[in-house]
Amino acid sequence: MIIGTIWYARKFGSPLITIMKWIQNIGSVLCEQPLGLHNRPVMLNRKEN
Repeated sequence: MIIGTIWYARKFGSPLITIMKWIQNIGSVLCEQPLGLHNRPVMLNRKEN
């Protein structure tokens, strides 16, 4: 059950964090995609990385 909870939180929490970062960027007049750990846009497909 703990593994399921961790998977669920990661699967659905990550997009919410990305959206919150994007809103924060727009609020500071920076209309670019938020960058991930390796300074690449977060919204790329995993196949493109």
